[in-house]
Amino acid sequence: MPSGPDDIRARREQADGCSDIVERARATRRTVVEAAPDALVAAPTPRSKAAERQRREFRARVDGLGGALGFSVSPDGTWTSASGLEIVTRVSERPVTLAAAAHFVEELCRRARGRTPACSVLFVVESVSSAEMFQVAVRQRACRGTVRVVAVDELEDVAAGWSSGVLDAEDVISSITPVAAIDDVPEAGSSASPDDGAGQDGAS
Repeated sequence: MPSGPDDIRARREQADGCSDIVERARATRRTVVEAAPDALVAAPTPRSKAAERQRREFRARVDGLGGALGFSVSPDGTWTSASGLEIVTRVSERPVTLAAAAHFVEELCRRARGRTPACSVLFVVESVSSAEMFQVAVRQRACRGTVRVVAVDELEDVAAGWSSGVLDAEDVISSITPVAAIDDVPEAGSSASPDDGAGQDGAS
């Protein structure tokens, strides 16, 4: 049965209404993407929620170790000692490919060198095997003087050594900073020790 003028008009209005909805949805998505171009706009899934929880827990674990070593820990991941030494920390709570590691290292190195004054970066990863992967990337990107990579278990060993008095301030700094930054530690033979607050340069 042929459609009358009213039916045709109603269908056109319905189609226009759907087009408006689609266009508004696209505009909203564009606005969100422009506001956060590096973010993936997607509804949370059980898997993404679990990954986010794992990321938060790993970061909290690392920040707790920074506090145990005597650093003031900022929300942005910067560790600051009482003497003013700053270390920017970043974490990787899961294994990554060498290509991804190289990308992370290059970006961190660029940002660290662009800061005034320049700072060092401590990259804490979930395992020794991942640390080795990132260390290859650090060598490839010629960032050994800017980025230091440690496994979280190794960082826990450093914190335990500092707490027990087995490691002094110089040992701590040399364990978590790039080779080029080790010159900032106290002179050999200084009174730095876990029991001497005045000598805890970089771990107080």
